[in-house]
Amino acid sequence: MSFDEIFVQAIRRSNPAWARFWVSYNEISAQLEGMRPADAAAAAAAAKAAKDAEGTLEKMVSRPEVVQFFSRLQKELLKVSHFFDEAEGLLLTRLQQLDENFAVQQQRDAMAPGSLAHSPEPILQAAAILLSDILSLKTFAVMNYCAMRKLVEKHDADQGFATCEKFMRKCVSTRRFAMHTELEGMLKACEGIWHSVSAACQEYEARVAQLRSPAATAGEHEGIAALLMLQGKNGGKKDSNAGKKPAAAQELGPAAPGAGDVKCATKRAKGPGRKRSAK
Repeated sequence: MSFDEIFVQAIRRSNPAWARFWVSYNEISAQLEGMRPADAAAAAAAAKAAKDAEGTLEKMVSRPEVVQFFSRLQKELLKVSHFFDEAEGLLLTRLQQLDENFAVQQQRDAMAPGSLAHSPEPILQAAAILLSDILSLKTFAVMNYCAMRKLVEKHDADQGFATCEKFMRKCVSTRRFAMHTELEGMLKACEGIWHSVSAACQEYEARVAQLRSPAATAGEHEGIAALLMLQGKNGGKKDSNAGKKPAAAQELGPAAPGAGDVKCATKRAKGPGRKRSAK
C-alpha cells in the first residue's frame, strides 16, 4: 500500500471535523505532476541545472513554479500547525479536569470505604474518550509530518533540487506538532488515569456482585422470613402470661390493696359493730 493510500485512510478514520486541517496532499501532488518536465531529456536537463546550482536560492527563485510550490507548502504548514496547537490546548484542559474528577473520586472512596454511592464508571468513560482523542491528534501530527516530507522529496526528485532535509529541519521540525513532546506526556498521563480508574471500577463491580450473590440474597430472605414468623407469633397467639402477676410481683408477695379493696374492707369492718351497739 502506497503512502498516498495510507494518508487517505488516516483522514477517513480521524475526526470528520478535522478533515479540512490536514495537508492537501492530493492537490499538491497534482501540482507537482504539472511541474514535471514533459520528456526525459528535459527532465535530465533540469536535474543537471539544479545540481550545478545546488544550494543556491537564486536558482530556485528564478523558477516561478518552484516558488509557488513552496509558498503553497508554507500555507499548509501553518494550517496544520495552528490547528494542532489549538487542539492540544483543549486536550490539556480536558486532561486536567479528568485528573481533578479522579482526585475527588479517590477522596470519596477514602472517606467511605466500600461505599456504592458513587460509581467510577463515568470517569472511566471520560478517560477512554480523551485517550482516543489524544491518539487521534498524535496520528494527525505524525501523518502530516510525513506528508510534508513526502511532498518535498517528490519535488526534489522531479526538479533535481536537494531541499528536503533543510526544509524539514528549518521549517517543519520547529513546529510543536513535529515532535509533539507534550502530547506524548499527556498520553502517558491519561493512560495512567485510565488504568487507575479501571482498577477502581473492578473493585466497585466486585462489591456490587458480592451484594447480589446467592449467599447474600439467601441471607436477606432468611432474615425477612424470620421477621414474618415473629410477627405472626405475636399477632396470632394470645399472650400466655395474661392474667398472671409478673414474676417480680410474685417474688415481692401480695400486692397492696386498691381503692375498691379498701372500701369493701372498711364496710365489712363497720357493719357488725353497729348491730352490737344497738342491742
